Amino acid sequence: MKNKMIKETKEKLKKYGRMKDFILVRRKELEVQERLLSLEEDELSKKRILRQIEKLQLEIEEVEKDIIAIDKGLSHLNPISSKIIHMKYMKNEKWVAVALNVGYGQTRCRELGRDAVMIIGEFLYGIKINQDLPLVSGATYYYA
Repeated sequence: MKNKMIKETKEKLKKYGRMKDFILVRRKELEVQERLLSLEEDELSKKRILRQIEKLQLEIEEVEKDIIAIDKGLSHLNPISSKIIHMKYMKNEKWVAVALNVGYGQTRCRELGRDAVMIIGEFLYGIKINQDLPLVSGATYYYA
């Protein structure tokens, strides 16, 4: 579970720029649909447009939730960790380039990057993912 959340956090960080673009495009589409609704007179067409507006609003809310969580996580990082996240996961730079830019070795950058991903993941999922999570089945705990 921990590894899955870390992997998903990294994927969301890689898609961060596209997520922001997606929101901008969907907001423009929403504006168009709202204008169409104000011009439409046919009730059936109005219902179809309203359904489209609701769908767009849900898509925007879902993606915005992740953007807000990532932004909150980034705001809790120190400047070096934030730079590592931006370079490695958002800009897809190689570790050697990241290390040269921040002035640390690759190993230390990977450690700081891993820790930063876990912090951002905590904001995305609402739970600490830097600890091993117990496997739970009913009221019984199983230790791996």
